[in-house]
Amino acid sequence: MNTLNFVGTKKFRLIPIGKVSFTFAQKTKITPERALINANDMHFMCETDADISPEVKKALMSEMKKAKTDLLTDGHDFFTTRGDKITQIGHRYFYTILGENKELVHKLLFTDEFTAKEL
Repeated sequence: MNTLNFVGTKKFRLIPIGKVSFTFAQKTKITPERALINANDMHFMCETDADISPEVKKALMSEMKKAKTDLLTDGHDFFTTRGDKITQIGHRYFYTILGENKELVHKLLFTDEFTAKEL
């Protein structure tokens, strides 16, 4: 039986969303100004890891710092950086954030008015 080996690439179109920080502290706090989410409560989908170049990492970190968030979205799924990788993550609160920002996310990602970084 023959095996098929290949290297694939995926194009991400991401924007920072919400005011979210991840922590390993036991106490988490969600306020209207900021959400502090325990990383142990999140689901890291390591099988989705994608390597990112130093230039892309720098651009992502800059956008995330400006937005004061650790959370990125493509309008459907959620991502964060882990070293030189970008990883899909999950937490029940992320969908609340997406719902609160639905119009902005749609405008930025799904119309011609897209202004965020396309990575």
